Amino acid sequence: MMLDIIARGMAAKALQIGAPTDKQIMDSLSVLAENGKITTGATEEQAAQIEQNTAGIHMLSAMLESDINSQGMWESGQINSDGTNGANNARIRTIGYIPDNVVRVKTDGQANVRAQLYAADGTFVKVSALGFTQDFMVADVLAENSQAAKIRLTIQHVKTTTVIDTSYSEHVHLIALTDTDLSAAGKSADAAATGAAITALKETITVPVSRISGLVSISPNLIDIDSCTVGKNINTSGEIVDNESTMITDYIEVPLGTDCWITKNCNPNGTNGIYACALYSEDKNFITRLYNSTTLSSFGIAAGKNCKYVRLAMYTAATDTMAVLDIQSDQPTYTDLPYSEFGEKWIEYDYLSKWLDDVPTGDAITQIITDYPNSGDHPLDHIIRDGGMCGIFRTIGVVGDSLSSGLLEYKNSEGETQGVDCYEHSWIKHIGRICGSTAHNFSVGGLKASTFWTTTNAKVKLLRDADENYKCDAYFIALGVNDIADENIEVGSSADIANDESTTFYGYYSRIIKLIQTIQPRAKIFLVGLPNDSKMTAWGSRFTNFKNAVADMVNYFDNCYYLDLYTYEKPYNSDFHEIYFNGFHENVLGYLRTAWIISSYVDWIVRNHYTEFREAGFIGTDYHYYNS
Repeated sequence: MMLDIIARGMAAKALQIGAPTDKQIMDSLSVLAENGKITTGATEEQAAQIEQNTAGIHMLSAMLESDINSQGMWESGQINSDGTNGANNARIRTIGYIPDNVVRVKTDGQANVRAQLYAADGTFVKVSALGFTQDFMVADVLAENSQAAKIRLTIQHVKTTTVIDTSYSEHVHLIALTDTDLSAAGKSADAAATGAAITALKETITVPVSRISGLVSISPNLIDIDSCTVGKNINTSGEIVDNESTMITDYIEVPLGTDCWITKNCNPNGTNGIYACALYSEDKNFITRLYNSTTLSSFGIAAGKNCKYVRLAMYTAATDTMAVLDIQSDQPTYTDLPYSEFGEKWIEYDYLSKWLDDVPTGDAITQIITDYPNSGDHPLDHIIRDGGMCGIFRTIGVVGDSLSSGLLEYKNSEGETQGVDCYEHSWIKHIGRICGSTAHNFSVGGLKASTFWTTTNAKVKLLRDADENYKCDAYFIALGVNDIADENIEVGSSADIANDESTTFYGYYSRIIKLIQTIQPRAKIFLVGLPNDSKMTAWGSRFTNFKNAVADMVNYFDNCYYLDLYTYEKPYNSDFHEIYFNGFHENVLGYLRTAWIISSYVDWIVRNHYTEFREAGFIGTDYHYYNS
């Protein structure tokens, strides 16, 4: 098959550039196997025969290279964006139309190529948006414009500063695969035939309705087409200007400091998309205008810019193509939601259900949302805000440091950073309010696993002294940051768990678990892992060792569950800190968001380990149904 591919492919190229004809090439080589190609189910002898003809293949390659380097093949300079010839450039050359059977263009590390698109009659269409690249599929380039039928290539030498060498073929490779049959077993497969086989296989795939799960509510469409002002646009200075092809929305209120997402694919350079988005402060003063030269689809438009209102400039043909969601900073998984009218809600359906042609609506959606609000392979695939199954615990508590006590940073009159524990803003209190549960906070700023046993802080002592009035169904332990910062504390090992005199992190932390299990033997204990916070990971291997120590505890205690925020929570990078932190600590936005994250994680654990939680209502009693 490979011989036939190359023989016919090279012949096609030769006809384009004045090389030997198809007959001359085919006369110089043997036609191997049936009709010159290896067919499906070909014999090993036929396949072996092909493998023996590499010498003929190399000869063909050499013939092609010779013609690529001919003077008639290459021209000086490059093609401008308007299709005219650019100035002579010693490092750049342009090639004639590539053969129709070329499916891929590749270069080595010495050169880059870009494509120019032409109509079938040779009319220039555009320069490809790919720019200079070393590898692209011809179909992807042609798909950029419906009029495109032909491609010319420009090659740019990237390793030479003055002049490109003359052996262009050493850098550019035109790959042609046109067979419709698959090769013999164990041999190279034809790309087109393989793709067709895969497509045929896909047509047999069905998705059972029972797999539809993980649906969550999203906000209603915030764009009111009827309130748009037609014939207007917004320039970069925020001025309203005339433009007969666009219209602008009224002021759309968005949650302060929270992203909104445009959830329909759109092209701002076409006639069916959003042209730009203007951001405004609480008093409707213009902040900035956002414009993306490729697309504003799934483009966060508010967070981090103190934005309270947005106005969208849209092409007038875009009246039924987009919706805006006031989703907290997480970007939607995908953007192909059906259009909904202003004020109407749709759903963000999961990876399986989006394959279906008929998405359930009405009562069916309500039932699915009720039954499966947070399914999925990972605990934070969907962030819920009603607490979910975390609500089965009627009393909850956390022992932690300032990140759990709700500490808020502020500047004193000298400009120095200070902090104050604001327990009502702590994430455990938020979870309590969300779930309607009683929430106790046994945390204090600066707490370590070691100082838990010595501090005189009244809140910590409520747990340490086992106050009967503060027993909980579920406990969270969120310690480790201050322990990492104290270089005098060693992380230790799991062997320290059995030693109540151990002065390592393992020893002190495990004793807290033992205390809780003595106070409330059947309580569920959630160990809150350290997140991927750029200000914490700076500790390097020390951070990793302490993080792993917390995760390891669940291997030695029953009723303990690890919340792996490092793996499943989004990284706390500089953009994240700008929104949800003041200094090293979270602000009020961050603590509420953390409550959503923690309760979503617990909800996922309960749903995926339901047999371990179905008697949670008997915690603190001697009652049992399944186990005595």
